[in-house]
Amino acid sequence: MYFDNNQLTVLSGHCISDKIGLRAFGATLTGTRLPYSVPSANTKQFKTCREVFLKNGDKCTVGQFVITQNPNVIGFTFVARVEEILQIVDSVADYSGFPDGVLLQSADVNRPAVEYRMPHIDLLNHWSFVRFEVCTLSTPHPVTQA
Repeated sequence: MYFDNNQLTVLSGHCISDKIGLRAFGATLTGTRLPYSVPSANTKQFKTCREVFLKNGDKCTVGQFVITQNPNVIGFTFVARVEEILQIVDSVADYSGFPDGVLLQSADVNRPAVEYRMPHIDLLNHWSFVRFEVCTLSTPHPVTQA
């Protein structure tokens, strides 16, 4: 964060700690759902964040739905719920106040909710751990979970 003409400007990617404290990878939700997603995780300590500022300037909290691009498939976007914002203690991202990655749970939006003229959001048992620097996240407006 920095001041620009007496206004507080938040940098994209900056995250706010949830103050739970340091823990082993296996004690995180990412470690439980995707135990092989972080190389050499057993030699590191981790902490989590309660929110992160997205590339479009929106504040995103754990539990919020986002639209993101799949970094492995060019042009493919999907809806997901932010489940965990993870920092590796003493990583470059940690020193910068950024997350090392975001745990996402994919959602299916193909089932219509006729009465609302919107899609239902059905969570899937599909998890992704994406590095923040390659992830384009944005919050859809408005978001409703049926």
